[in-house]
Order: sequence, then structure tokens, then C-alpha cells
Amino acid sequence: MEFTAEAVESFLGSTQPGKENEFWITYDGHIGSGYGIPEQPVSIKKSRPKDSECLELKAQFENKLKLKSINHTNIVKLVGYAESDTHFYLVYEKIQGRTLDQMIEDQILWEGAIKILEGIACAIRYLQEHPNGPWVHCGLCPSNIVVNENGSPKLLEFRYCVALGERKIGGYEGFKHPEEKGLASLETDVFSFGVLGVLL
Repeated sequence: MEFTAEAVESFLGSTQPGKENEFWITYDGHIGSGYGIPEQPVSIKKSRPKDSECLELKAQFENKLKLKSINHTNIVKLVGYAESDTHFYLVYEKIQGRTLDQMIEDQILWEGAIKILEGIACAIRYLQEHPNGPWVHCGLCPSNIVVNENGSPKLLEFRYCVALGERKIGGYEGFKHPEEKGLASLETDVFSFGVLGVLL
């Protein structure tokens, strides 16, 4: 759903910024009534101020909009987005849980590990079989997976997602297929999934 930038700013209220990186700042927010969707808590990514020379920021925003047509229980839902003269905005469902890298520091029971791997496998298959795809996530790693209180995983962060056969634009050390030649393949995510399995 496309919002105005003013609307997204109103969702932020007076909340303090959370996680930050080179391009984005994450906030907790809340969508109230009057927008044609249920009231709900959300997670909002607001870009750092636009720079006419920062093509990567615009590419990341456009890449993340791939989520518009995705509806899967194991993939974070993009509720809406907006763009102003100075910023990009991405509004996601709010997920209560812990990232998988946080959980790996503790001991994960075998049954829980299997449930997490099954959920991520379903998400990968969904992307590969999506009618607008096939898509390759290219960013599969523990910090991009949130596990809720029921032990179900959600795949996050689509900044590196590309169509099958397109040139990869990023990835994470230790999760990259060592024999790839720079083009995304079905094996890209399968290899990363295998590394996850070893870690769990």
C-alpha cells in the first residue's frame, strides 16, 4: 500500500530510533484508524536523507518493494511504503521475537531447530516459485531471520534479492556459494540454507 510521507511520519509519533546502518534507521510505529487497513503496530525503516549521487539507496528501496506481491507466513509482510523529496520509507509488520543469531548464542532444542529450518525452506521455495520470480534472496543469514514466541521463523531484509540469473549485488561472508560466478542461481540460497543447518 502506498502511503504519503506525512502519513508515515505520523505513524512514528515520538518514538526513538532503533537499529541504524549506513542507509536506514528503524523505528517502532503504529498505524491508527482511517487508512483502510486494521490498526496495528509496525516497524518502519526511514532512509537517511537522499543524495542525488547515492544510487545504492534508491536501488535498495526499489529492491525491497519486491515484497509488495509477497504473502507468505514465513516472510515479513511489507504493509506499505512512501517516498518524499528527501526520504524513502518502508512500513513492515511488527514481529515480536528474537533474531536467529541471538538464539544461536543459547542452546536451541532439536525440535525447535527443525521447525525453524522447515519455515525458512518454505520461504525459499515460495520465492523460487513466485509468478513474478523466480527470486533469489541472496541474504540468507541468522541476523535476517526473526523467530516469534511460537518458534516460527520470518525471513527479513530483501536488500540483495534479485531475479534468477541477475547479477548479485551483495551477500554475507560465510554464506556465499564459493563457486558462483556473480550471477544469482537457485543454489545461492540453497548453499546459505545449508550453512544455517550446520549452525543450528
